[in-house]
Amino acid sequence: MNILKPSQTALGFASALAILSGCGGMAQTSPLGLQPTSSSSSAAPTPRLRPDRSKSWMLPAAQVQPSLLYVSNSGTASVTVYTYLNGSGLLLVGQLTGFSLPTGMCTDNAGDVWVSDYGTRKMLEYAHGGTTPIFAITEHSGYPYGCAVDPKTGSLAVTNQHPNGKYQAFGNVVVYPKGSKTGRVYSTSVGFSNVYFVTYDNMSNLYVDATPCDRSSCYYGGGPPGLYELSKGGAAFTQLTLSGATLYQPTAINWVKPTLLLGDQNFQNQGTNGAYKLFVSGSTATVVGTLPFNGTQQTYGFWRRAGRVIVPDHTGNVVRIYSLSDGSLISKLSTEISLPFGAVVSQAQ
Repeated sequence: MNILKPSQTALGFASALAILSGCGGMAQTSPLGLQPTSSSSSAAPTPRLRPDRSKSWMLPAAQVQPSLLYVSNSGTASVTVYTYLNGSGLLLVGQLTGFSLPTGMCTDNAGDVWVSDYGTRKMLEYAHGGTTPIFAITEHSGYPYGCAVDPKTGSLAVTNQHPNGKYQAFGNVVVYPKGSKTGRVYSTSVGFSNVYFVTYDNMSNLYVDATPCDRSSCYYGGGPPGLYELSKGGAAFTQLTLSGATLYQPTAINWVKPTLLLGDQNFQNQGTNGAYKLFVSGSTATVVGTLPFNGTQQTYGFWRRAGRVIVPDHTGNVVRIYSLSDGSLISKLSTEISLPFGAVVSQAQ
């Protein structure tokens, strides 16, 4: 099954720079059509941020706010920061700059925020309300797309797309122990053709939505997408049987104890966006609920916080916040939003 073709999933850039391969200087693009933006592109969105967009800024009030909403914007290569009061009080209080192409984000128990910078192959960690990275990791095995932090150990899991293959794109997951810049690479017995988002459950099991390599080699392309689990202490991901749904175009995946929330851009094969609530038992993930994202055209890295789901609408240039229980719209945000990709709520401790 062919999914996530470049024409379907390109991040909306009318003009972009190709990513240069590490071998032979060959120009390569992401399996999902992701490419670092060119700041001089005439087709890029007109920025409406502060005059000096090269510098990060944060209002003093931001650091004393217990909850902050971070949104990665592909259109302006920035992360905008807002106050967050359980889905309301969405006031712009800061902006992080200096990225090439910010994609997925995640946060830890301390409220520190990790930003995946796809174009520079770096993972950057920011303190709650901070403007300067406090830690950085360079992804040598690929271009970082999404991430998750183990709530028990603080380990950071990163999905990498388009690692250093000569002819064919493929993906992996790298797990870094807390405070380490050296991680361990994980895949399946046949390998991943592509990987998207990851999440930990409360028992340190790791889940990823991905497409497998076909015929035991990524050089032949990928198979249909699926959900995979790396059990705590495991050596490789294994595929879970999805009962009650078919996954077509996977997006974010969140842990909502005792279930997973797995997104799909072709939700229920209807061409709309939504998510499945899945209960995992053994090797089977069973659908126990559904959550449509009504009005959202295209989403990637949504985030669940308490009883809310924060959904960036990439092509709609808006962030919508839905009720986790029934999918009703709570609020929406468009201030300084430009091709939003990911969202995360940082909770200060």
